[in-house]
Amino acid sequence: TIGGLNKPYGVAVDEKGQIVVAEGHGQCVSIFTASGEKMRTFGTFGVEGSAPGQFTNPHGVAIDCDGNLLVCDSHRVQKFSPQGDFLMSVGTRGSKPLQFNFAMDISVNPKNKRIYVCDFNNHRVQILNTDFSCFGSLGSG
Repeated sequence: TIGGLNKPYGVAVDEKGQIVVAEGHGQCVSIFTASGEKMRTFGTFGVEGSAPGQFTNPHGVAIDCDGNLLVCDSHRVQKFSPQGDFLMSVGTRGSKPLQFNFAMDISVNPKNKRIYVCDFNNHRVQILNTDFSCFGSLGSG
């Protein structure tokens, strides 16, 4: 059993079987081996932050088609390399395209590589291209 998680909200598994867990109250994302050993953590455990690579209530996580880690974090989505280096982010609080009112969950379509983000309080799913530009949305936001 994997122990020591602080309110896990999101989970994804990469092609190597590594387990990625968003720790909502831990303000971090942890990566475990398939056998449950903690390999590394992104963010500072227990410390909220809005700078690149920091988290404020991370939720959904996904692995994109290039193996990068995508993390829903309050009103933005952050992208990290497979090695854990911060690459980019998108989003601020709002209701326009590329703005979020609580990015809750995320998924990637492996066929067209588009990224789908549940924009919880805007009652929509925003669809992003791999460069985080807006492709469109579903719902009433």
